[in-house]
Amino acid sequence: MTSKHIALGAFGRKLRARKGPSIAIKSMARKLAVLYWRVMVKGLEYVEKGIIKYEEQLLAQRHKTLTRLANELNVQISYNL
Repeated sequence: MTSKHIALGAFGRKLRARKGPSIAIKSMARKLAVLYWRVMVKGLEYVEKGIIKYEEQLLAQRHKTLTRLANELNVQISYNL
């Protein structure tokens, strides 16, 4: 599996586009260190779910945020999915 199909790579590319390469590198290093620590110390089993699952999570998060904002503004939204 190449990094263009891994959710961690998608996270890094998205962050690099928004915040710049220096922040993205530090953030990715921290994310990898935390993941490594959880696997080695806590015994967490890590399974890569892929970029499709990551993008679905992002879409669900945006949907939740949009719905909350619409409720705060008393606006009704309709979806044509």
